Amino acid sequence: MSNMEKVLRELGQYGNVGVKKWGSTALSSTSDVLIGAADFEFPSDAKCLLAAMPTLTSPAGSTANEPIVGKFTIQSSSNYLGDMTFLAQPIGSSLLKSSAQPQGIQEAAIYPIYCPVKGGSKIKVYGTGLFNHTIEPYAAVTVWFSDFMPDPVKYPQQHWVVGTFTNTGTSAAEVVGSKISIIGGRRIVEVGGLVVGTTVAALKGLLCSFRLNSPDILAFGDIEGFFNPASGQVDTNIVECIGGVTRIPVSVPIKDKATISDNVELEVALTTTGNFAVQIGYI
Repeated sequence: MSNMEKVLRELGQYGNVGVKKWGSTALSSTSDVLIGAADFEFPSDAKCLLAAMPTLTSPAGSTANEPIVGKFTIQSSSNYLGDMTFLAQPIGSSLLKSSAQPQGIQEAAIYPIYCPVKGGSKIKVYGTGLFNHTIEPYAAVTVWFSDFMPDPVKYPQQHWVVGTFTNTGTSAAEVVGSKISIIGGRRIVEVGGLVVGTTVAALKGLLCSFRLNSPDILAFGDIEGFFNPASGQVDTNIVECIGGVTRIPVSVPIKDKATISDNVELEVALTTTGNFAVQIGYI
């Protein structure tokens, strides 16, 4: 049972927990697309947005040398919610257009939020392709809500932000990504993200680490970890098997106005470049 499943069952002892789907919608190029072509409306008795789970896939198949990767953004005029962005489970690249690639399970990409909402209020959910896909992928979202507010001390509101989708280069060296801005946060509770390749080459596995550094991180110095890897193979007609979005729990204090640099390093040089995106969860 995942941590989120345990949380939802625990909260269900004190009130009612519901779930609704929204979408699916074709993503166009790398522009923002409104999921469901309309705003998502909470039921009249909803009081809390508990969590969201993005779904991204390509029913029509993928194109050779193209990963399927995208992010989701929730937008609201509510001062409680604001905007937040999180990553969907990616699908790796392939040399063969006819080859189906595995994808990480959707339940591993449930993002807790714990934000108060008013019954009948609305949010906008956008899907954005991070790669300019030849065949449009489809995006959808699942939303959990409840008719009570969980204890804000035990379940503080959580926010999510994604850095820039950045090229890895081909060398086994560190690459500077973006500068992620966090305003009003007090503690980072999760780090991670994803890395995907393009042209898959024989004997070239995808092993990539990340490093977050900033003078606004108040303990332990840099935050480091590995993205989910893709093992290399001898055969050239291979697919890139990526486990999905990397999610590493931490508990690191930050300044209330923090600018964090996300850097990555290929542990093994590649023949052709890939791309990465770092994701931070904070309260």
